[in-house]
Amino acid sequence: RDVGNVEIGLYSAFRNIAPATVIAGDFTADMLIHNGTFSQYRELGTKQISSANASVAALWGAIYNTVYIANFILERLPDVAGVPTTQRNQVMGTAYFLRGYAYFVALYTFGGVPEVITTDIETNRNIPRATETEILNLIIDDYNEALATLPEEPVNAGFAGEFAVRAAFARLYLYLGDWNKAVQFSTEVIDSDQYELEAEFS
Repeated sequence: RDVGNVEIGLYSAFRNIAPATVIAGDFTADMLIHNGTFSQYRELGTKQISSANASVAALWGAIYNTVYIANFILERLPDVAGVPTTQRNQVMGTAYFLRGYAYFVALYTFGGVPEVITTDIETNRNIPRATETEILNLIIDDYNEALATLPEEPVNAGFAGEFAVRAAFARLYLYLGDWNKAVQFSTEVIDSDQYELEAEFS
């Protein structure tokens, strides 16, 4: 079966979200100052962002590539015969988690965005912009589905497990200003003893 390869493909799509997020975040937060010839970086630095901005297009594309592959897995994997239950749960949980996290980045970058939850071309052709509340509810639902299916300990450090989802929940509730839930989820991660801070950060 190619189930494992499809899961890796989902992670591969998801990893492309990080560079654009860091670049856009650092420029718009004044942590970087543009001193070159790339107009897309200058636009981010001045917060005068055009619809043709390449950095924005790269982030948007990475978000929806991740969403599409996650939707493909969620639609097709339940009907694939011969997949061990443990593997099926892990891959389904990964799809829910990474789709939710992709929408988290989308929500706090663009606000309400199109809520794409299928791979059907006709359905996706003209999806209107969803409200921020609708996207937030999708994120929470996806994270909860991921919590129910991902293993407590991932197969290796490159894969998500239960406590990666709990950490994502903690960050989400920090953004929402729900301090009690942020403390709850972050404490669960700390108390898991799966992670530790580097003694020598340098």
